[in-house]
Formats: sequence, structure tokens, C-alpha cells
Amino acid sequence: MKKIKSLALLTATAFLLTPIFGVSASQAKATTTVSGDSLTVSKTASNYTTSRNTSYADIMQNEHFSRNTIGYYINPGLATGVKKDIRAAALQWNMNTNVNLYETTKLNQASINFTNDGTSNTQNGLTRNTVAKNAGGFTEVVSTKIYLSRYNFGQNTMTVTGRRIVEHELGHALGLKDSFSDSTGTIMWYKTPNTDITAKDIKAINTYYK
Repeated sequence: MKKIKSLALLTATAFLLTPIFGVSASQAKATTTVSGDSLTVSKTASNYTTSRNTSYADIMQNEHFSRNTIGYYINPGLATGVKKDIRAAALQWNMNTNVNLYETTKLNQASINFTNDGTSNTQNGLTRNTVAKNAGGFTEVVSTKIYLSRYNFGQNTMTVTGRRIVEHELGHALGLKDSFSDSTGTIMWYKTPNTDITAKDIKAINTYYK
């Protein structure tokens, strides 16, 4: 899962990439089902408690948003199943970390934009972070665009593979990097994920988002 980042100079133009939110943490966590697929989502919860590999230094990027509540936008052209994958993946992060991801239908209110432009059949997904300069000990992510494959996983229904791919790409947006050594203990395995987010991923994310 390749991640590309671009640098946003701290100018008036760059500040336009940072939306102003009026959404509380409780509002962001209000959604507990995904279009009738809540059972599929909740069954992965055992993964959080059974994972024993909780050393997370290898996936820390020190590049993340400066706030916990983050809006995401789903391009209307994405397939129905992919939209469900996105909502299910966001719900996984919301239920188990200090992050509050919420969906907005207004692109100019979103910090994360999901699309399928530019992906090939050799990529599951691609995350492009736009970052500001160092913000007091870390590199601040200003906005993110996540490109999801239109070839490599189900398009019409929510799938385990699709959900895990989105979880992985959201991990990049939130501050994690690929692991090239841990294929089962983290969602950040650099190939198609073999797991949902784990205790390792949760501890890493909660290091950034208090």
C-alpha cells in the first residue's frame, strides 16, 4: 500500500486545506451500524483483545492530524460495496481508538477524500498525505486523498478484504507506516492485510490522539 506525501507551504492557500469543524466527539461516534452490516463489523472485535504483538515502534510515522475529530468524504462515483467498506473501516477505528472519523457529504468540510481515480490492478490502494512543516515535534497532516482500487476487491457488497484495505489506508492517513516484517500483528502489513486493526495499531494511534 504505497503512501505518497506532498508538502504544503504555510501560506493562505495551504490554510484553505484545513476545514473548520463544528462536530463533537459524541456526534462523530454516533454511528454504530453500517447499512445492515454491523454484525460483520462487530465480529472482528476479538482481534483487539487476542493480539499479543503490541510493540509498535516499527509502524510509527510521527506524521498525523493535529485533532481527533476528522471528516471524510466519499466520492459519489465509488461502488456501493466500496462505500460500505469505507464506513465499516472508519467504524473500526472509531470504536477502538481515540480517533473520531465522521462522514460528510461536503468535500470542502472533509480532511480525507476517498476516490478511485488513478489506481491500477497492481495496487489495492494509495494514500497521499498533504503535510505542513514540523508542528512542534511532529509533521502535521493537513489533508489526505485515499485512492481505492476498482479492481482488487468486491465492488457490490462489503467484503473483509475491502474493509481491511481501507483500514490500512486510513492507518496511513492517521499516522502509521507500512510494516515489512509483521504480516499478522498489524493492519499495516505492506501487502493485502491478513488481519483487521490490532492492539498494536490501537496503541500506536492512541500515542498520537489522546
